[in-house]
Amino acid sequence: ETDFLDLADKKARFALVIMSALNAIALVLVMRGGEVLGQATLWGILLRVEVAAYFVATVVYIWHAIEALRPRGQRGHLARTLPDAIVPAASMRVLFHSDIAARDRDAFRDLWTGLRLDNVTAELSDQLHMVSCINVLKYRALGRLYAGVGIMTALLSVAILTVGASRM
Repeated sequence: ETDFLDLADKKARFALVIMSALNAIALVLVMRGGEVLGQATLWGILLRVEVAAYFVATVVYIWHAIEALRPRGQRGHLARTLPDAIVPAASMRVLFHSDIAARDRDAFRDLWTGLRLDNVTAELSDQLHMVSCINVLKYRALGRLYAGVGIMTALLSVAILTVGASRM
């Protein structure tokens, strides 16, 4: 499951690389086709609308990249809510980093040494569920991000065609 998290992060970073390349092309287009942007013709107005739409799409899909890359997971709990005595078949919350850090070191060690197999099984089940939920959220955000890369590519293609058509 954590391999899927790493893969999702790599895919999000790759989408950002693609977006950077698209933005470089857009910058060249604006620099080379800048005279069309300044014209009060139909081509100039159309290109300004296309560039504005591209800019908005870029901002929106960078937001989706942030959403795909942002850290997720169990937020820290107050130490008083953590179990301090072994309860059969219950998660003792000894594997989540925030729960470990919230405990006194010696109390954590005492609890750890008293764990039963059913406690560990419950804890691992909780962790697997949490990581699976994170994967679902990350891949949903990643799907939106890649849809955005497609939209940005289409918008940039239309702008390139508009500059080309204006020169004919």
